[in-house]
Amino acid sequence: MTEGVAPGLLFGSNADGGNVPVPSNMFIHDNNGRTLLSLSGDGSAPSVINYLGRPALAFRSGYNWDILGNDWQSLKSLQIPQQAFAQSHLQTNADGTKALVTMKRLAAVDLTPHGGAKDAKVLESVVHEVDLATGKTTFQWSSLAAGAAQIPFDDSQVPIIANVDYVGLNAAAYDTDGKILLSASSTGSVYKLDQATSAFTWILGGERNQFEFTGTNAAPRRPIDASREPSTGRLAFLDDDAAASARSVSYVLDETAKTAKLVWQWAPEEGLSDVRTGGNQILPNGSRLVTFGGKGAVAEVTPAGKVVFESQVPAGVEIDRAQRAAWSAPGFDAVDIGASTSYDEGKIPISASWNGATDLVSWRVSAGPDKDHLTPVLTAPATGLETTLRAPIAPTTVVYTVTALDKNGTPIPGGTSSIQYVDEIIKAVSLLPDPSVMGTPLGLPTLVGTGWVREFSAGLGYYSYAGTGTVLIHGPLAQAYQALGGITGPLGPPTGPAATYADGGGALPLGNKTLVWSAATGARTLTGTISSTWRRTSNPAAKFGYPTSDTVKDPSGAGCLQTFALVRLYASSCDTGQAFPVSGAIGTRWDSLKQWLGYPVDFPQAVGGRQMQRFQNGAILSTPNGATTFVFGGIYARWQELGGPTGFLGLPTTDELPVGDGIGRVSEFERGSIYWSPKSGVGEVHGGIRTRWLQLGGPTGFLGYPEDYERAYAGTAAGGRYSSFQRGLLVWSPETGVHEVHGAIGSRWQGSMHNGFWLGFPLTDEMPAGSGRGSYQVFQNGAIFWSPQTDAQIIRGAVGEKWATQGWDSGWLGFSTWEEMPVNGGVIQRFEGGVITWGPSAGAHMMPHAFNQVFSPTNMGVATTDVLTTPGGQAQYVLYERGAAYTDYAASSKTDTIPIHGGIWAKYQSIGTHNSCLGLPNTREYDGSTPGTRTQYFANGTLTWSAATGQTVAKCYNGKTY
Repeated sequence: MTEGVAPGLLFGSNADGGNVPVPSNMFIHDNNGRTLLSLSGDGSAPSVINYLGRPALAFRSGYNWDILGNDWQSLKSLQIPQQAFAQSHLQTNADGTKALVTMKRLAAVDLTPHGGAKDAKVLESVVHEVDLATGKTTFQWSSLAAGAAQIPFDDSQVPIIANVDYVGLNAAAYDTDGKILLSASSTGSVYKLDQATSAFTWILGGERNQFEFTGTNAAPRRPIDASREPSTGRLAFLDDDAAASARSVSYVLDETAKTAKLVWQWAPEEGLSDVRTGGNQILPNGSRLVTFGGKGAVAEVTPAGKVVFESQVPAGVEIDRAQRAAWSAPGFDAVDIGASTSYDEGKIPISASWNGATDLVSWRVSAGPDKDHLTPVLTAPATGLETTLRAPIAPTTVVYTVTALDKNGTPIPGGTSSIQYVDEIIKAVSLLPDPSVMGTPLGLPTLVGTGWVREFSAGLGYYSYAGTGTVLIHGPLAQAYQALGGITGPLGPPTGPAATYADGGGALPLGNKTLVWSAATGARTLTGTISSTWRRTSNPAAKFGYPTSDTVKDPSGAGCLQTFALVRLYASSCDTGQAFPVSGAIGTRWDSLKQWLGYPVDFPQAVGGRQMQRFQNGAILSTPNGATTFVFGGIYARWQELGGPTGFLGLPTTDELPVGDGIGRVSEFERGSIYWSPKSGVGEVHGGIRTRWLQLGGPTGFLGYPEDYERAYAGTAAGGRYSSFQRGLLVWSPETGVHEVHGAIGSRWQGSMHNGFWLGFPLTDEMPAGSGRGSYQVFQNGAIFWSPQTDAQIIRGAVGEKWATQGWDSGWLGFSTWEEMPVNGGVIQRFEGGVITWGPSAGAHMMPHAFNQVFSPTNMGVATTDVLTTPGGQAQYVLYERGAAYTDYAASSKTDTIPIHGGIWAKYQSIGTHNSCLGLPNTREYDGSTPGTRTQYFANGTLTWSAATGQTVAKCYNGKTY
């Protein structure tokens, strides 16, 4: 209903609908229900205010208030400090110089008197009076502030609990005398606040009511949006009730006598109780616009109580305070156009919208061949925020515009859209360097599958919604495509732009296929991997030539092939991966090796003056004169691992060849060889190691095949290199050259490296020992000797030099049975026939096993002499650092030795040893007859040592005592 409705537009907003699918939105509607503005966002309803004498639009954005002119430019942004909750309202005074802004914030209070916590918080109501010119607050009131205008908890009609909105401030408006009317639904009161005294002039309703009410059901329950009626001076507001219906009321007040007479009230017939929020706008014609916020309803009611306008949002959606006001503005952004190519009887649907344009009444569509030649083809009324226009479009039409018109049919400034193309196909044609290549349009687009097709006299245009975009095909390629069934044929629609080549040929992508045409070869279809390879290749017509056949399965393999003018393209998989060309000498050689090498895996490339192409299991190289070589299998893999054509081995100089033993294979390279055998796998040799290996018989020699590639030693052995073979190593260093190590000697040498590289590199190969019973090998810092009876033992340093003086392994000591080990501050090394000891001071000395006293518990140290003989040859002896050992002259075998040490040795040595009256020892030291003594017998007397005195006494049988 619109008869009797006050002039102006309807402003409002709704909250998020929760379970109802209605988003938060700010809106402007006209009286016919047409939406003029729709803005999503969590803000208040936009309202028209007087801003410094001019109309402006105000709305809350977050915690700030934005004020805009009717050109949508910002006039002022009011930043209200400490605002904690978004529900707030703004009203200005009559001349637009001041504004009242309501807000709520959390305040700390002691709720123990009300059964709550001492440190609780409640919502405090606040009003700011703001100077609109400066944006500064000139007066502030808060409900908890001490003073005459404080609202105590006792005023509240709701339970006092944590976070409660105990005042329910919902509006602040200027009274006719400039004082402030506060509407408080939680206290059931309207307060009149005097800014000058910061005190309430009066309180209407609630616990502290100061008025006597007259009239039926006159006392208010929950006042909302109180204000003065401009023409009558009556106090009007929306009175909410938890049980009865909310009502719009008017009172005649006697502020001196404190009487309030209810003279007018209206409630909706259906009854809307507990609306909680809302508004009661007094309109210029005396009607009022009543908002039932919690119920999502708006009604415009005349003074006679007649409802002339109603609005209702879906149940469950709350709305903010609505306003009716005059407002004129263009759209706040450019005209928005959305077009569909769903042509119907030569008409195109065009969606037109200009959000915020209040004077928009109708739309005009103008079309033509270009932007400079537009003719009106349709004028139609605007039916909503978005209007669908069905404009008649000729096949030759290229562009159009849409213009917003006011009630007089006059274009609204800024209300003409940008140039729009009729469809994407005609747009693409118009943007060609020479649109004439497509000829003239033969009709409007038709829908085929998920795209649109436009036929031209010399071509075809296709636009897909599936993401392909617009494809234009013209000339012989278009004719060939059409001859094969075109878009509805077996090839299907294009999936990418057509390509045109320098010689006039072309290609059209069609899913996993490509249609290629040239004057010489006609039209051929590329499929799968070969199709995708053609598309990925830069200038494929020059690299491959045009196809001379369609794609087919490879009769000699699992892949696909296709012949071209210059090459053959092969793919190991018909559906995935990439295809590669083979041609020339490489192609000819590959034909005979295909079953071993597999399919090509890359393009031919120039390397070292040759062409090389890789295949699945190898590579073929060709020289400029057409000679070819190939590498294959494990040898190829190792060559690639070592750098391939750019590695140190260089390029192959032979095919893979059989080795003379009939077992292995070999490929020769510019700087080395790679061998393979079933047991050794793949190994590489080069340089001096390769030369020495071949001298030793190569793969048929005792070392066998290489098992790896040449490697460098690290750590203390840095600088050396080695290659592993089946039965040994070849080792090289700059100082020693190349030598082999193998067998037990080789194992012992490698084992010595666990404790550092102290033995050094080999100086010789392994050689037979002089005794004929074993072998040996010399290293930088020693040698390793081996025999079947003794295994491999390292001999070095002074011990080795001493051993050499008795004839190496051919001497009486024979082979070493035990490598040197530390003992008594020196070292000892055992041999078959005896031992050699060495000490820093004593040097190296050798002796039969009988004289080895170094492990004696007496700790005599190491030997300081070789074996000596007493005068007359009765006995042999060896001197040690702290003693001596003599053969037992009385024993028949002469192999037992008697040690002399400690204090007894010191005494024996001081009187001349075996040259004294004691003669030679014939017993070991033992406990004497007196406790704490040790005694040793000699041929002609005794030596006794006393622990108590530390003295040793010598007694000869001739009666002499020392």
